[in-house]
Amino acid sequence: MASSSKLSSAFALAVVVLLLAGGVMPAAEAASAHLHFFMHDTLTGAAPTAVQVVNGPRSHFGDTIVIDDVLTAAASRSSAAVGRAKGQYVWASSGNPELLVTMEVVLTSGPFAGSSVTVVGRDDIAAPVRELSVVGGTGEFRMASGYVLWKTVSLDHPNAILELDVYVNPLPRLMELELNGSNKHVLLPLLKESANRIAKKEEFLKLTLLAVDCPAINKITFTDGAVPKMEKITWTLSRIESLSGIRNLPKLNRLQLFGDHVPYQVKEDIKALRMRLVYTHGFTQEQQKQAKRGAEEDQEKDDVRFQLSCFTSKNWCISPSSP
Repeated sequence: MASSSKLSSAFALAVVVLLLAGGVMPAAEAASAHLHFFMHDTLTGAAPTAVQVVNGPRSHFGDTIVIDDVLTAAASRSSAAVGRAKGQYVWASSGNPELLVTMEVVLTSGPFAGSSVTVVGRDDIAAPVRELSVVGGTGEFRMASGYVLWKTVSLDHPNAILELDVYVNPLPRLMELELNGSNKHVLLPLLKESANRIAKKEEFLKLTLLAVDCPAINKITFTDGAVPKMEKITWTLSRIESLSGIRNLPKLNRLQLFGDHVPYQVKEDIKALRMRLVYTHGFTQEQQKQAKRGAEEDQEKDDVRFQLSCFTSKNWCISPSSP
């Protein structure tokens, strides 16, 4: 029960931290969220949560185990479940017993239910405390970083109970966001969330520049109060379908669009902001190349017509392609 209370306290602390990080506290001063639970790695019995899918060619080296381990509030398996650890670990040492762990900690209860933390790192089984890395997450922990302190509570080979202390750093306060190529998975979840979610997390309070050059992104929506310091937007796309909410950007003073189509609503918003907004519209490099090729082709056709005109004026004609 003491561990259950500790878990609840950790969740409560994390909620306070997130609220403060989105309010008056600078990002550099925000504390880390702390999650504490126990992981039951069970390979035997009637209901195993881990299964070995690869046997190493010699000794244990190369052994691979896939896991869907239960996470509980206390060390007892009968204590309240708080999530699952899904992933795998590989015996990655030809000498000492060391594992390479890759897993997603999926929380199923508490205020972070539905969110997850991605954990990767080396598990030196012989060490009393191991440190692994938090390299990302979803939901409340999107783009998170941090570390995990990993301890073995009990070992009944091959089964084990592990104690995990997960320290998740708050999300960074982005000032500039430049996206290109195929990394649309970064932009879309952030800019297209509901107003309440963005306002709650306040990931863009300091964002001043947004530059987008990604063919897969053709719609962007800014909600009221989500990006209060945005000053400049540069968007390169052959055909922009929608750019809504720029009137919700009180600091916006420069807008650059590169493409052959600007929606009517965007033009109306630009007119409404003309007293403070510098707007430029150009064409993408590919469009410029296409226009140049088209002009060259037209010039070639004109040259052909001119030559034919000259030849026919003398009552004879030679095709320019003839020898």
